Amino acid sequence: MSLDEILDVTRADPTLQELQCLISLIHDGRWADDSDELRPYKQVFQELSTCGEIILCGTQIVIPQLHQQRVIDLAHGRSPRNSEDEDLRSKVYFPSIDHMAEQTV
Repeated sequence: MSLDEILDVTRADPTLQELQCLISLIHDGRWADDSDELRPYKQVFQELSTCGEIILCGTQIVIPQLHQQRVIDLAHGRSPRNSEDEDLRSKVYFPSIDHMAEQTV
């Protein structure tokens, strides 16, 4: 999956567009939105930033909902190692990543 694909889907994802706006407004370290769509990001809001139009959680790329299962499938199909979940989590983030990775094993 390319960065351009992630960028295109991020641009089309209303939740991530709203999250980008919220990230730009976080100056005082407080979460300013309690919508159902953004609530899953509240626990990591201090780690959220943007690089251009890509949203990051620390150094991990935030994956739009449309590509989340695809990312999990690619990670599990690429490597038979037990550490594939750690490799995946070191590169990408989305709120349900742990649950989806466990369900795909």
